[in-house]
Amino acid sequence: MSEEYISANGDIKLLLIVGDVSKRPELVCTFYRTLSEKIGGENIVATLGNHELMFTSPDHKPDSYNQVVSWYRTMFNEFGITLLENSFMVIRPGIGISVIDMMRDPDSSHISDLVRDSVLNIFGGMGYDINSFFYGAGKKLYGDTLTCSQEIELAKKMDTSIKLMRNTIGDGPLIVLTHIPLESWSYELPNSHWVYIHGHDHVNRRIETEESRVFADGQTIKYKECYLSTAVSTELGPSFEPRDIFADTPDGIREISRWEYVDFFHNLGLDAKFSLADKVTMIVREGYKMFMFRNRRSWNILNKGSRSRTPHTPEYFYENLPEYISILIEHISDYFTELDEISKFIMMVGGDGRTDGCLVWVDEMFRVCLYPDSRMIAPCYYSHGLYECADMRELMNQVHPDIRRAYLDNEKEWSVRMPKMYDDCWRDNRYHNVHKMTSTFNKYRRYRMMWRWKVISEWDLDTTKLSDEPVRSDSILSKLNK
Repeated sequence: MSEEYISANGDIKLLLIVGDVSKRPELVCTFYRTLSEKIGGENIVATLGNHELMFTSPDHKPDSYNQVVSWYRTMFNEFGITLLENSFMVIRPGIGISVIDMMRDPDSSHISDLVRDSVLNIFGGMGYDINSFFYGAGKKLYGDTLTCSQEIELAKKMDTSIKLMRNTIGDGPLIVLTHIPLESWSYELPNSHWVYIHGHDHVNRRIETEESRVFADGQTIKYKECYLSTAVSTELGPSFEPRDIFADTPDGIREISRWEYVDFFHNLGLDAKFSLADKVTMIVREGYKMFMFRNRRSWNILNKGSRSRTPHTPEYFYENLPEYISILIEHISDYFTELDEISKFIMMVGGDGRTDGCLVWVDEMFRVCLYPDSRMIAPCYYSHGLYECADMRELMNQVHPDIRRAYLDNEKEWSVRMPKMYDDCWRDNRYHNVHKMTSTFNKYRRYRMMWRWKVISEWDLDTTKLSDEPVRSDSILSKLNK
């Protein structure tokens, strides 16, 4: 193996590129030629992007997907660069690189043998979109190179390959390197032991949680922000532990850089972005944190990637934070305690159990909603971006077989632990259209962030005007909306 691959401390040194260099092949060629001359083509691993497949050039007019990919393979081979297109790459000490074309239905036992002594495994390719008619070739994202039926077929082949990776590598280390995100071409859930790197959606993203690790470099140079998303270590196991990088910061008001602001959320396992200013104002009071920035007109409260205007200064919030937090916790503590109990029970019977605002996930499509004001529980589907209520037993007949079996085996337990699911009161017309509660869901996502991470991202009440009269926790929604 060339020494360029491994540094003195044993780390692999590779530049991973996830496509969309240009739709003009001559510019793509110039880019990779220059890059390979600077750092060596053997240190570069790339996928194609949908722009490369547009292939607009007066000198080159291939009329099929196979011709376009073949042209790029020839170019990358000339520069010594590894191109992954539904391919599996393995680096083994003292042996070198092996690249398997997954299109040819490789022997799973051969893959198992290769990864047994490997130091780095990468599965990669374009990715494509299984909903091609709505998002991919149907929108001419590949020019005339791909039809919708061709794209769907390629997406299915990628999905077949990732299933083979799951069956052969299991929880072993793997980088999934694609231009288009996993959820567009596969119904597989992220493997917590793998790292997913993609581009395409124009959003720089770094998500590290116990469930998944996703890094996205989203082509944001046109939006005046461009930076490398991450350096991925050869230690690819689920080593992520959330931590507060400002945990030891004393109370006060101070300025931090926008990168520190983004890194704060990334280290908690939360997605965040900010490019409106170089500095962010951070308020710290009794372990709680609040982030603000000032534009030409006013101060703004920051919530990861969004903001809301406020007439108040940081000094106002610093002074009133303790009272505000005390009142808010009084209202939400009982609610989130009950939501967590529902989550634990759903996990006990084989469901997902993650919480999202007012919802607890049973699986990707089936959720349970705990209404904040009435404390009623309603099962619902997530379909086409909307939540639709349905009967509990009817839903259980359609969800994942293992969850349905757990439900049938524990139906009595469900009815004892969550009797509200069996009441008809949740059918009240006010709550039938669950998707109309989007603003409430978002509000409780922000409350959850305060409850778990001590981050204040919304100011609902003027704490100086609150009544001393006690407020029932189940009336929080009406109280906070006044």
